Amino acid sequence: LRLIEKLYLDPLMKKPDYYNITEQDVRAIFNPISLKIIADFHGGVFLVKFIHKIDQTWSAWQTVGDSFCDLAGFLKIYTEYVNNFDNSLQTIQKCKKIPKFVTFLETNAKNPESNGIELDGLLIEPIQRIPRYELLLKELLKFTDSNHPDFLTLRKALSLITGIASVINERKRQSDSKLEVWRVAKLIKPMMEDLISPTRRFIFEGPLRSIRTKDCVNQEYYFLFNDILLRTKPNSIMILSNERSFTYKETIPLNRVQVKDPNHPESFQILFQDQTLSLYAKNVQQKELWIKHLNSALNEIETESLNRSRSISLSQSRDLD
Repeated sequence: LRLIEKLYLDPLMKKPDYYNITEQDVRAIFNPISLKIIADFHGGVFLVKFIHKIDQTWSAWQTVGDSFCDLAGFLKIYTEYVNNFDNSLQTIQKCKKIPKFVTFLETNAKNPESNGIELDGLLIEPIQRIPRYELLLKELLKFTDSNHPDFLTLRKALSLITGIASVINERKRQSDSKLEVWRVAKLIKPMMEDLISPTRRFIFEGPLRSIRTKDCVNQEYYFLFNDILLRTKPNSIMILSNERSFTYKETIPLNRVQVKDPNHPESFQILFQDQTLSLYAKNVQQKELWIKHLNSALNEIETESLNRSRSISLSQSRDLD
């Protein structure tokens, strides 16, 4: 968090015009109030009190559970930070159309203090902190005797933080999936900006051979999302940097797709728009994974469609009443 402040937030807040972005953009990316509160609490209030507690008053009957109970009340501020994460990614993506801002990001990513982690990777780190507290408390409880004065307090702290962690973990799962969408968008050359959508989630990827006609076999690479299947062609791997990139070929909307298993060990078929696309995986296991993920995505789309239909029907019946 301090690194984000030092390398990104403070310079951008001081001179947003210099980087051709607005102060509103900076606030959308960093949610600076939440970020500073979290940084100040962990680096100041909580850490100072905790160190004082274990350094000055340590004994065999020392308690730390009460400190984590106090921490649990504060951790709710993380939900505001997490809820802003999608907006943060979208704003970064919007600002990446500005060359001066892109140069700023690239320069800081190369800074030794960043360890090669880009801004989006740094921004997600606070979201990963709460599950670590949960793991720490589980370990403390494991090695704390039930007769110890800290046992019940540690158990209470774990219960409080687990409740918060479950909410954060779900948001983190969604955020991780959206980061994956962003990762894929950057792999497509030129970058496929319209791939990034607030409701789109990454599911699966892998190489497949496609057969459209008897004499036309293509080595391709597919990316599966919750609403589309993206067909691409792998470009030559850049040997020196070991970077992958792909050329866009086609977007297949999943709401028009059927999946068929022709009982061939490695192949399956995708039916869409009066077309049949025969795909061959590397092995049986990969074929089964593709069919599993595709059917799961299709079932989710069907469920959402049914729920929308029921909501519309309910709304119409209320209007008639």
